[in-house]
Amino acid sequence: MSAAAQAADDCDAEVVGIDAPTGDFFARLARNWWRDGASVATLRRVASGVASVTRHALTCRVAAAVADRTSLRVEVDDPVEHDCDRSDPPAVQASDERTQARRSQSLLRAFDPPKPVVLRDETREECMADNLASLDGETVAIVGLDHLDGIAQRVTA
Repeated sequence: MSAAAQAADDCDAEVVGIDAPTGDFFARLARNWWRDGASVATLRRVASGVASVTRHALTCRVAAAVADRTSLRVEVDDPVEHDCDRSDPPAVQASDERTQARRSQSLLRAFDPPKPVVLRDETREECMADNLASLDGETVAIVGLDHLDGIAQRVTA
């Protein structure tokens, strides 16, 4: 995602964030929670998950800011093992990325996601689709693979 954002920046395209824990997200989350009749325990687990993701995102942003201003590179997550490297042609790297994504999605789909994850992710996708649709002109959206279909369905609807 970072490489895609940098490429968009290199083309003088405006880079904007469409996914963040905003007031609209929390209001929509409360409405969806109420609409679905979810339990208070579900809401607590969703809030805990959102807090965890927010902490991780802030950690990544601080690491990126440090890397941008210094020669230090901070590893926030364990590196993912790939069957290629940066010197391989883009087609080889893309093929490896697709293989990684298929493995990840197969593992996740082997189990039904728990209600808190569904509630949180559907709410995030609603907000991201609305934010994306509100932008003027041609837009390049960089989203996580797990959210691509949900956002695309909402934007085209």
